[in-house]
Amino acid sequence: PGPGPGPGPGPGPGPGPEKGPGQGPGPGQGPGPGPGSKPAPGPPPKPGPGPGPGSGPSVAALRARMKSAPRPSRGEAPALGREFSERDPRSVREENEHGDPSRRRARTETGYHEDSECRRGQEEETAGRRMFDKRELRRRYRDLFEQQLNLWRARSGDSPAQASEDLRVRVCVRKRPLFVYEEQSDEFDVITVRGGSELVVHNCLTKADLRSLFISHMGYQFSHAFDENSTDDEVYERCAAPVVQHVLQGGVASLFMFGQTGSGKTHTMDGLLRRAAAHLFGSEGFNRGSNGARAAPLSLTAFEIAGRVMRDLLDTSPKDLKVMEDKDHRTHVLGVEACEVHSAEELLSLVRDAQAHRATRATQVNDTSSRSHAVFRIWNGGSGANSVLTLVDCAGSERREDSSRHDQQSRKDAAEINSTIFALKECFRVMRSSRGQPPYRESLLTRVLSDSFASDTALIVAVGTVSPAAADTEHSIGTLRALQQLQGTQLAFDTREDVAKPKTVEEAHPRTWSEEEVRQWLEEALGGLARKYAAGVTRGTDGKNLVRWPLQRFTQLCGGEEDLGSQLYQDLRHRIRQGAAA
Repeated sequence: PGPGPGPGPGPGPGPGPEKGPGQGPGPGQGPGPGPGSKPAPGPPPKPGPGPGPGSGPSVAALRARMKSAPRPSRGEAPALGREFSERDPRSVREENEHGDPSRRRARTETGYHEDSECRRGQEEETAGRRMFDKRELRRRYRDLFEQQLNLWRARSGDSPAQASEDLRVRVCVRKRPLFVYEEQSDEFDVITVRGGSELVVHNCLTKADLRSLFISHMGYQFSHAFDENSTDDEVYERCAAPVVQHVLQGGVASLFMFGQTGSGKTHTMDGLLRRAAAHLFGSEGFNRGSNGARAAPLSLTAFEIAGRVMRDLLDTSPKDLKVMEDKDHRTHVLGVEACEVHSAEELLSLVRDAQAHRATRATQVNDTSSRSHAVFRIWNGGSGANSVLTLVDCAGSERREDSSRHDQQSRKDAAEINSTIFALKECFRVMRSSRGQPPYRESLLTRVLSDSFASDTALIVAVGTVSPAAADTEHSIGTLRALQQLQGTQLAFDTREDVAKPKTVEEAHPRTWSEEEVRQWLEEALGGLARKYAAGVTRGTDGKNLVRWPLQRFTQLCGGEEDLGSQLYQDLRHRIRQGAAA
């Protein structure tokens, strides 16, 4: 409040009910004019000697005024600061951070201040870094990774110790070759098979800076390991032939197939089925009469397990199968159709028909990706006999990007598949330890195969397939870990090796360029597209001035061509980042 008016009454009382600020009722002061009052004619009042004790509102009056003022609603500016809320928020923020916004805009237009452009470039760089994933970085540094892998393979040799075999549980793995379309997509081989029993995965990774490279070499030991040059005959002789022979001698055996979508699981399964059919109906002399025909028939049952639902693959009627357990604790599939077979061709024909009725779904990797576990049971001596060969083709696993159209049902099916595989692993674990009873009641698949898990003479073989492509590294590791859990082993070794990059000539930071170097860059950048505009650079423009240019200045230099100006701006930003990294 200002000083009070002079002594004596004012020129005239105001009719307003309120008092203006600085017009308190102190001594030597008359009542001030209220709002809306007109001053009375006469000479102006003379100022008093100084401010009196009542020259402004008291503290109590101010508190009362604040209490009586209406409270602003949520999201509304306070009454005392409402004049600021009516201003442009952007201008207020700019003024608070950088001073007068008009002065800041003037500096930007002249090209000496480009904070917004710098921030935009940083945001674009950050967004670009987030888009890089492991698979893209592996393809980008393919040559460096391949060179390091070749050095590792040359010095590592090919003579690892043979893995010990369990007589009841055997686990094998097969590596498929790299496809032509994968090589054309800059994929490379990251799996090495050594000595017939060891498989090494080379996990090619980058550090947090996305530039430093290293490789993690992980070794896995199995009963048998087959490389990309192995044939179906070799795989059958070492993996499936002992299983079929065990069934022909009256035993119980099971063969499981594991692998991701596109790893060659279906190809391997078909090859084993053809050779198993020829083996079953071959001239081994088992169960044959004097005329060469089989004295005891073979019968086939085929069904699929999708979650908690079982469907017959030989009978296309829409009915669900049930699993029951008799008094001898043997499980039986009720309602499944059993077909008697008399030749290998008839057996393979029925298997192909059953596979055609299997639940599949198209993905980016495979047009017919299996979404259920297929079970084929070949009974030696007719349906319900004690000797049976069970072939299980487990549902293929897949990456998230391999299934771009996931829905609720797909996620539910995937969860059921995972729970079934987990129950299978637990049954294998109990079988190896020979302690307790296998938890085969945890899933439909393990309930159906309870005779294989409960029998002391049952033989189980698991065959896994892996892809050598660098993009499938994570899935190959997942498959190998599952196979390890089935046989109860750990990693043979896990070593880390840094990849040395070749030394390159460090480029100077653009801010250190001279005027001649700036013109030279404009003439050579983008393959010479901006060569004709190099003469338009004003005299004295060196690197310090160039790095401050906003995007609009490059467009102006290029005669209004926004695309060319944007490309020049991005090229300069790239060189700035390279210079900063160096």
